[in-house]
Formats: sequence, structure tokens, C-alpha cells
Amino acid sequence: MKSIFAIFVLATSTVGCASQPHATDDQKVQFVDNKIDVKATMGRKDIGVDDSGVAVIQETTAVQDVLRQLQWENFEAQRKINSDGDRLKECRNDYASPRLGGNKKNRDVMDEALKQSKAFSKTKTQVGLDETGKLVVVTKVSLNKKIEEETTKKESLERAGEFIAKTLDQCETELGDAREARNLPRERYPAKGHYGPGGLFVTERPAERNLDDAFRIQAEESAVGKRLEKADRAPAQADEQ
Repeated sequence: MKSIFAIFVLATSTVGCASQPHATDDQKVQFVDNKIDVKATMGRKDIGVDDSGVAVIQETTAVQDVLRQLQWENFEAQRKINSDGDRLKECRNDYASPRLGGNKKNRDVMDEALKQSKAFSKTKTQVGLDETGKLVVVTKVSLNKKIEEETTKKESLERAGEFIAKTLDQCETELGDAREARNLPRERYPAKGHYGPGGLFVTERPAERNLDDAFRIQAEESAVGKRLEKADRAPAQADEQ
């Protein structure tokens, strides 16, 4: 997992965590010492010596950029999990079919490893008048807590993604073996057709969507194959006569 190294530089404001009443010391915004004697740069990182004489590599990142990156990575990870999960569900449904030697049983695709625990930040909501006299609702949430949750969610999604990808690969391998045992191609039949005028693809046979399509296409192609074989033998038999 790619780690994010950053020093958060926060500006205090009237709506920040530091202004919340009864805030504990660990909730208050702390100033960070990010001053170093810069000797070189490497991309967005500074290489230099800190006040204690230690050589360091330092990167200072705006907190909104870190939070935005975490949320984007989590969104992409969840999108891939959903996509792979749909493929895995289809694979298990096909593999469980008696026509492929299955036992009619299909384990729930959303295994325990995919059940994400959702921890939400404690949100403070306040209704009142703003400085202009307008009635507003103000909500506040701990920034530190939000970043911690997004980081934990990222780690959890990565584990879930690895699990479902591995399970999907195993299922598709087993399903391919089962299909070949029934004289079907390992993967679903693709669409068949040709390109007509203007480069438009003319579909002669739609792609396989399910096992019903697979066995129907298999039967149709077998019938076509028999007719072609019979047509090929006809001239030879006429010559013999």
C-alpha cells in the first residue's frame, strides 16, 4: 500500500477545531516545525538538515490535497470492488449451474471480508443566526478524525479488493474448466458479425449473456458445422459415382 507522507499545515479560524468549546489538547490544532535548511529538491520533496542536525526528506502538503487524494483513491477502490463483485457473482451463478456440473449452491459473493465497517465522525450540528442575521445550520466534524477514517477505509478497501480479485480469478479458472468439459469455449461467446458500409458493425449473432445463450449458440454452430461438412462431402461422393 502506498503510504502518504505529509506534514499538515493548518490555519486556525473561527470555525476550526481549536475554537470548539471543551476541546482537549489532542483535538486542538498544533503548530508543526517544518523549517529545514534545504540542500536539494526532489519533485515536491525537500532534502535538507533540520534544527537538530539530522538530514531529512520532507514534504509539506496542504491538508485539503491529502483528504481529496484519500477520498479519490477510496472511490476508485470501491468502484473496482463493485465491478469485480458483479463479475464474481455472474461467475459463481454459472459455475453453480447443474448444466456445468454445479451443485445449485452459490455462496453469497459479499463475504465477510467485503463487509466494511462504517465508522462515522461525530458531527456537531448547530442552528442559529449568522453575522448577517440569516438562520443557518452549521455542522462541524473533527478534521483529524476524518483523515483517520479515510485512511482506515483505504486500508480496508485494499484488503477487500485483493480478496475479491483473487476469488474472481479462481472462479473464472474453474468455470473455464467446467465450460470446456461441456464443449463450450472457456470464455463467453463474443458477438459475431461483419463491418458494412460506412464501417458500421453489423451483428449477425449477439454475444453470449448467460448459459442459455451459450448452449443455444453451441447447438446452432453444431448444426451449421454439420451442414457445411455434408456440403463438403457431396462433390466427392458425386465424383465417386
